[in-house]
Amino acid sequence: DGLSLGGAAADSGGFGFSGGGHGHVGGGGGGGQAAAGQPPSAAASAPEEDPVHDLGLLPLEPAGSEFMGRPKAPCQAPPPPASAPALGPAGDAFVVINLEVVEVEVFAEYHQDFVVAFQVVSAYRHTCDEGLFRVWPRALYRQVVLFGNAAYLHLFMRHLQLNKEYLEAVVRFYKSEACPEQFPQRARRMKYLLHEGVPNLETRYMLSRQLGDEFADVQNETASLVYMA
Repeated sequence: DGLSLGGAAADSGGFGFSGGGHGHVGGGGGGGQAAAGQPPSAAASAPEEDPVHDLGLLPLEPAGSEFMGRPKAPCQAPPPPASAPALGPAGDAFVVINLEVVEVEVFAEYHQDFVVAFQVVSAYRHTCDEGLFRVWPRALYRQVVLFGNAAYLHLFMRHLQLNKEYLEAVVRFYKSEACPEQFPQRARRMKYLLHEGVPNLETRYMLSRQLGDEFADVQNETASLVYMA
């Protein structure tokens, strides 16, 4: 329909496209005529710029009688959808149906939206028991400390208690990181977790001492607050 309309407009001059889509020769009722007082050769030698070509689009070819009588080609069936990739540690499209325990743990650790991860873990808790919740310290360490996902921490604290057991597990993951050079912001993000996630000053001081000299500033700050309290 779009091609035939373009052809009709070209014949009447309404849209101003000449046959074959070679150039724009004027709009409105003036159609394909040259300007008054100008020889045809001059009008042909200085065609106006085609705005269709300026936008990087292809002009419509006018429809002829051979097009109107041409049978329509049968529609081709769309290609079959590609199979979903396997559940992987990062970047893959996650699958959440019929997962094994280890696959649920991978999902919870690597999914960046805590609410979604919490819903999936809670759904599988009825078949995989409460042991699934042991994944949360590792997920906190990866999302908050390694990836800097601050929203993850705040959403976690709205749904679950960030207890001392979880915090000590995060500290162990921090100290045993195999490739710390790949995460240069790791210490700064761990300090953020301590300040935002550990309101108890004594617990924060204890954890910062476990983390070593790199967290001396947190130790000094927290020790003075504990003393003043």
